[in-house]
Amino acid sequence: CFLDGRFFVMNPAAEIYQSALENAASWSALEFIGTQIEPDTGAYLAKYNNYIVAFKLYSTEFFYDAGNATGSILSPVQNAAFKVGCASDASVKEMAGTVVWMGQTRDGFGRGIFRLNGMAPEKISTPQIDKILNADSLATVYSWSCNVGSHLLYGLTLVTTGVTLVYDFTTQLWAFFTYLTSSGVTKTITAVTAAGVVTSAAHGYSDGDIVLIASVNGDFNGWHVATDVTTNTFQLQATGTVFSGSGTSVKHTETYFPVIASTSANGKQYMQHATSGALYEFSQSTYVDPIGAIAARIRTPKFDAGSSAFKTMGSVEVVGDKISSKALLRYTDDDFVSFSYFRPVDLSIERSNLFRMGRYSRRSFELLHVKNALLRLEALEIEG
Repeated sequence: CFLDGRFFVMNPAAEIYQSALENAASWSALEFIGTQIEPDTGAYLAKYNNYIVAFKLYSTEFFYDAGNATGSILSPVQNAAFKVGCASDASVKEMAGTVVWMGQTRDGFGRGIFRLNGMAPEKISTPQIDKILNADSLATVYSWSCNVGSHLLYGLTLVTTGVTLVYDFTTQLWAFFTYLTSSGVTKTITAVTAAGVVTSAAHGYSDGDIVLIASVNGDFNGWHVATDVTTNTFQLQATGTVFSGSGTSVKHTETYFPVIASTSANGKQYMQHATSGALYEFSQSTYVDPIGAIAARIRTPKFDAGSSAFKTMGSVEVVGDKISSKALLRYTDDDFVSFSYFRPVDLSIERSNLFRMGRYSRRSFELLHVKNALLRLEALEIEG
């Protein structure tokens, strides 16, 4: 990192070397300082305000420019060290006046996501997020930050696990970011009815699979979620002109968000693809990814109306902006072991309701939306 006209680097022995003043090509073997609080391995060197922060595997120390005449100009900040280290150097992001990283402790309490609050670590991850962090090998990790639509985001991708975890500093909530990837298997469509029932022999789809339909007609081409699945048919969330011929359908699944780095320039947020290196603009007014659609998936906490007794649910309403699109809703009554079938919810009508929701004790809902549309949802309203 860079401070007061000099560059600083740290080696695995946690020794911090400095360049000559205003000369990054000149380095002296004697101008260095070692970290002092813990005998630990160096992981990442960051700049925080006017301090140099030395993240090691299990501890962190702060240094300031003391203007020392010999050796390093740096001196340690007394009483500013703490015993939370850095589990992955690739997780560290200097952003919005703070530093965010994946921390860990030597005493075995596991990994978590932290930010610097003053000179102290503040944990921002939840126990659920920590479980995901602790299960990964950290063989390949990406992190990025961005500010879109007044939402400041920190993104962390665990490639081995195949997930991207995103923390929103505005709402203080965690979410998954996903990207659709093709299964690589093309199925032939021989017919589509006016009601959107597709005939495709032995397609192998399951209820809730995301499919890309092509070469049929304009009413049905595009992204859909397969519902009402039988061996040779499935239902689309569209109606239109009857099709007969030879169309195609390709299943897509959600994988991690393939972004390795980000930056902003001229009021725009740019993201770099992890493998191709391509640059993309991250915009709040664009509702598709380069592959096409974005799958928005919401799972709610379990709802029991304050009692474990069995109850009857008359209807559930999706509350949000009215848009020309359909979402799919299903529920689980056994703690996510099994789900009901997805049912379409029309988001364009005055009351986006589903009726006859049956008997339950505790219930959680899952809502899925896969369309090029501005989706803003507020709540699920339940009536007995």
